[in-house]
Amino acid sequence: DRSTVGLIISGLGLLSTFLDEFFGRFSKNMLSDVVLRSTDFSTASSDAYEFVLDAGGVVALLHGGTGNYEVIGVIIITAKCALLNHLLLTKIDTFSSPESNLYVDEPGMMTLIAAAMACVIASGFMSLFSIASDTLLYAFVFGRKLYADQLKDFIPTPLMHMLGNEIEDA
Repeated sequence: DRSTVGLIISGLGLLSTFLDEFFGRFSKNMLSDVVLRSTDFSTASSDAYEFVLDAGGVVALLHGGTGNYEVIGVIIITAKCALLNHLLLTKIDTFSSPESNLYVDEPGMMTLIAAAMACVIASGFMSLFSIASDTLLYAFVFGRKLYADQLKDFIPTPLMHMLGNEIEDA
């Protein structure tokens, strides 16, 4: 597509690929590799990137897949907190009655502030969830590579069901 929009989209795709190749090696996987292999950061950055690519299969598919859940979780948590805050400020007489000592003159602004705070807290929580799940998959691949004969003794049952044939291929 040689239209202006097509060229812009192609350029953004190229930029995205460049940024992934340049910065993609410096990720949470690098830190997992430092812990598991006791290597320095530069070695770990290239090892971790190649390690996940070499794993292939379900692991490569699931790795980083929690990013969608992270975004959805932040949106849902923020929306629920904002809605609850707005309902409390507008429906409870303690906050909605001008005669009350705790009257809130601008419930919309307070809801916006509460939503911003909820978004910050939810982002931290969901980021931790994403990091923990990706680290668990990374440790599984590491264990599968080095301790294939003992893998079934240590893998958690839910992860065993999720990975299915990956364990059999170990």
